[in-house]
Amino acid sequence: ASAVAADFEMLIPLEGLIDFAKERTRLEKGKSECEAGIKRDEERLANPDFRSRAPADKVSEVETRMTESKTQLTRLESFLRALGS
Repeated sequence: ASAVAADFEMLIPLEGLIDFAKERTRLEKGKSECEAGIKRDEERLANPDFRSRAPADKVSEVETRMTESKTQLTRLESFLRALGS
């Protein structure tokens, strides 16, 4: 089993105790959510009006969130590969 957050990952061996299909589904859902969030943030940051009108801290917040989402996406993809997807 795995848990993923922006700054840590937790792995717990549960062979024989978990349904790998359900775990794969959970990870795929998380991957889709990350991809959607990254796309939203990329579009927002690509908008010149957002960059020129938004306060600097808001722009920084979106940039940070996107960076964290990309890190999380990489971890989710790694876990999916480990499950044999």
